[in-house]
Amino acid sequence: SFAPDELFFQSILANKKNQHLNEDLKFVFKIHSDKGCSSYKPARARGFGPCTLGGNDWNDISEAQKNGFLFARKFYANDPVKDQIVEQ
Repeated sequence: SFAPDELFFQSILANKKNQHLNEDLKFVFKIHSDKGCSSYKPARARGFGPCTLGGNDWNDISEAQKNGFLFARKFYANDPVKDQIVEQ
C-alpha cells in the first residue's frame, strides 16, 4: 500500500461501519514532550518527531496497553522490547 503503517491500520479500525471513535488509539511519546524518551535520546534536541521506544520505556508501554492503546511507535527493528509486547 502507499499508506504508512501508522495510518493504514488506524484508518481501517476508525472507518468500521457503525463505529464512532473520539479517542486516540496510538501511544507516542513526542521528543518535545515533558515525558521524553527513556530508551533512546534523539540526535536533535526537542524536535517534533516521535521518540524511539525501547526497553527502558516498558513500564509506560505496558501501562498504555492496559489503558486501551492499540498501537505504539516507533521502535528499532532489533530492540527486544518488541518481543515483550508480543508475549504480553
